[in-house]
Amino acid sequence: MSPAPATPCHDARRLTARRAIALSCLAGLLLTGTSSAAAQEAPAIRANPDTVRNWNRFVDGVYQLHLQHLRDTEVRTESRPGGYPEGSLGGPDFFHEVHYYDAATGRLLSRIQWEREQVQTIHSIQVYLHDDEGRVRVDYYAAYLPVFRNAPMNTLVNLHAYHGELRAFRQFDASGNRRYEQCRGRLEGESLWLDAEFFPVEETLAESDTYQRCFGTLQEQAGEHIDPLHYLRGTAQWPAIRPDSEAALDQLISQYARKSGITPLRADLRVKGGDARYLKGDDPQAIAHYDAALEIDADLYEAHFGRGMALTRLGRVEEGIEAMDRYLAQAPGSALGYVQRGLAHLALDRQEQAVTDLRRGLTLDPDNAEARAALQRLGQDG
Repeated sequence: MSPAPATPCHDARRLTARRAIALSCLAGLLLTGTSSAAAQEAPAIRANPDTVRNWNRFVDGVYQLHLQHLRDTEVRTESRPGGYPEGSLGGPDFFHEVHYYDAATGRLLSRIQWEREQVQTIHSIQVYLHDDEGRVRVDYYAAYLPVFRNAPMNTLVNLHAYHGELRAFRQFDASGNRRYEQCRGRLEGESLWLDAEFFPVEETLAESDTYQRCFGTLQEQAGEHIDPLHYLRGTAQWPAIRPDSEAALDQLISQYARKSGITPLRADLRVKGGDARYLKGDDPQAIAHYDAALEIDADLYEAHFGRGMALTRLGRVEEGIEAMDRYLAQAPGSALGYVQRGLAHLALDRQEQAVTDLRRGLTLDPDNAEARAALQRLGQDG
């Protein structure tokens, strides 16, 4: 089995540093938990609404990456209990942590801490993407506090690079802020540990041969990597939630309703509630939840998609197409959106528009069986 990828937080005493800057771990990472004292303080957090929206959307995208791993790969799992010190928020049995491995290679694909008392509630999640040699090239991480789940308290995008015996990563948060970078290994026979958390770094260091060997191939900004769904153009599934029983679905609906009451400005929770009701077949209630989400955040394109699906299934196809138009204006790389809009056009016997959308969807996702089958029914070469 391959060893688990190293996390971005390490004990600086493990290696002899050849050159180091601000040797420290970011206290807020929570990769291995919080201290009892820190958890008991539970400081009030005043969050920017845009940050709340973007960071919650980031978590949803990371979870979609995890689901894609499960679809693409035969997975083996390992589970272990976990929590926080007795007397602290959450307590010692707060979550169970599941590691998801590629059964063939042993590579760690994802790890999720699931809250024990809440169905399908993520406490923290980390998803790894590997290069052709099996090395981690990008990983995403997000974590919530045990309480006050208005938004994740940490979101991380780590870009990795390798040069000889050196391994480096550069870290950003979901707002695109550069947070941390680290390089470790051996260079010209000597141990190297180089890290920084203040940017921009000094010009003399940035231009040095050592720094360039470590970080020279990594981009200065997070760019498209800031959106985990960048890797899923045309492959994302909907709805993301897939309870395994009617009882589990009902429990999920109750939980979303309760959470929305506690944090009424969480538009993403309204969308999830709408998705759950769509799965239950309650399209009018699903639409009501999508509308409520859009009243909070008019740019929440996931709500337009769900609304389009529910309206179309209710027979209000023209309205469904209009909702899909709004969705695709914000998510032009979504094969799923084009395919569903194409099928809606087909329901209205608009074959030319249907073929255009279905072909666009198939271009974005060549394996989309629904688009291929619809085109074949129309006598088109799928």
